[in-house]
Amino acid sequence: MKKNTKIRHAGIFFFWEYIEGMTLSRYGSVTHLTSETITEIAAELVNIMKLLHEPKPVIIHPDIKTKNIINRNISDSLYVIIYPFFDLLLYNTII
Repeated sequence: MKKNTKIRHAGIFFFWEYIEGMTLSRYGSVTHLTSETITEIAAELVNIMKLLHEPKPVIIHPDIKTKNIINRNISDSLYVIIYPFFDLLLYNTII
């Protein structure tokens, strides 16, 4: 399936937000992760996945991996980067 990188539609817009922090894969390589920290991260990821699956239609993330999860330095909050976004549009997923 070919990605359409030239999407033009009055009802679709894109926005990007800079999230200061590091990917979860990098965070795990430079930080000693205790079993308690790993459990907390896993619980937060479960909550994020629940939020992605609540809307109808659900938001399908085609590529969940530690490189697509950002750990914010200031609040220790996790953010899942929805990428590639164009794949989501091809599957008619509403964000």
